[in-house]
Amino acid sequence: MHIVHVATEVAPVARAGGLADVILGLSRELMHQGHQVTVILPKYACLEEQYIDNLCLLNEEVSSFWKGKECLNKIWLGSIGGIRTIFIDPHEGFFQRDMIYGYPDDCDRFLYFARAAIDFIVKKNLDPDVIHLHEWHTAAIAPLVKTVYQHQVSSKVVLTMHNLEYQGICDAYHLSEIGLDITCHDNTDPHLTNILKLGILYADALNTVSPTYSRQVLTEQHGFALNETLLEHRYKFQGILNGLDYNYWNPSADLFLPFQYTFDQQLFEKKQYAKSILRKRIGLEDDQKPLIGCISRLVPQKGLDFIKHALKFSLEHEAQFVLLGSTPIPQIHEEFTQLKQKHQNNANTQLILQHHEELVHLIFSAADMMV
Repeated sequence: MHIVHVATEVAPVARAGGLADVILGLSRELMHQGHQVTVILPKYACLEEQYIDNLCLLNEEVSSFWKGKECLNKIWLGSIGGIRTIFIDPHEGFFQRDMIYGYPDDCDRFLYFARAAIDFIVKKNLDPDVIHLHEWHTAAIAPLVKTVYQHQVSSKVVLTMHNLEYQGICDAYHLSEIGLDITCHDNTDPHLTNILKLGILYADALNTVSPTYSRQVLTEQHGFALNETLLEHRYKFQGILNGLDYNYWNPSADLFLPFQYTFDQQLFEKKQYAKSILRKRIGLEDDQKPLIGCISRLVPQKGLDFIKHALKFSLEHEAQFVLLGSTPIPQIHEEFTQLKQKHQNNANTQLILQHHEELVHLIFSAADMMV
């Protein structure tokens, strides 16, 4: 089969959270099983382009519909971990930003990307067997396939909901900007539109990140007001447990690490070496204290009070603590910036409030414990 993933993140070039790892690992596993895989991603200004192989700008620009007119998009082609990846670079400047998410016009940005992605698929005759959508950011492709392109696209559409808390709530007029003449009322405010709900209604199949989560989101407590909608579409909904890419996270082959090692009698010696390298790199005191790591998006769902408690507990009990995390929420960024400043002269802790792919791997390698 030919499977096209339309996503907003993929490790290691564009990461805000675990979604990036899922796109990379799933794509590589599908390729390992013999399927043809293409990933379509926005061309962010903040891409880690050093991890893209053979990145090149294609000669032909592709137009897409936006606010009643055709807008041109530059198209880039590259390879991420062996995966053929298309990057859409709109002239509108929607992705010339410092972060992936967290802007007031996010609904405009990702609705534009959704329309541009399906326009590219159609105009370049990709004709995939499956178009696999991820999160609300690409969910509008499902109704576009079933309405605007119903006579041109025969692909089945799969929508994976990694986190139901984020749904893409916007004003109703936003849908008309990408040529959708349909109504989809948000379940809590009938004056607003819910992009994730649109995807649920129009996709051929729905899934989420585990069987447990698929049952939880059918309840009022965890469904974020979409539980009734999901119950109505339960016949096409299932949970599939996320996997781990053992090649990407294998220390014997991990090129993000300063050296590679295997699970043998030298493991602890090499782990200690990784710990020394990390401490020197981020400015921690190099001694025998246990090192506790935390790598997380800094959003309420992740338990921010537990992270702050873990930091306090670690320092009170003669341990070291390193946090690598970022957030699109200004108040949380300010809160952790103040926490970082409070501990700036403490040689036993470091808070790194931006993503750094190489440090992600080094922290996992070096830490004695992870929060």
